[in-house]
Amino acid sequence: MKTNEQLWKICMNIYIELYKKAQPPTNFKKLIASGETKKANWFMNYYLSDKKMKQIINKYIKKYKLNKRDGRVVNNEILLGCSPTSNKKRWEKQDKVTIILEKSTLDKKLLQGIRNINLDGTEGMKRGVKT
Repeated sequence: MKTNEQLWKICMNIYIELYKKAQPPTNFKKLIASGETKKANWFMNYYLSDKKMKQIINKYIKKYKLNKRDGRVVNNEILLGCSPTSNKKRWEKQDKVTIILEKSTLDKKLLQGIRNINLDGTEGMKRGVKT
């Protein structure tokens, strides 16, 4: 069994390769250094198919000989973390703007349902990378 620090390093290596293979390809470390990863929905600017993403994740699980538990941890971290989007239709949409509802403009009933909403009608997500 690997330590959390070892698993995090493996995840970082996977993210580096995912973004190298994404459309458009980019340098993951430069994204972090530039502060791009602190913006909401930044990962939606990059696309990689589910199939290719799973191949890359499995390659690293085998490379580092991860047991089932550690393999699941890495797989879940990547897929639920900040991997490129695998939804090509959403990625291809141009000029998508995210609206964030402010607490001060909502009554108490609506306050319970505060969330990000994209103008295309899909529920937004906030994911980021710790630096």
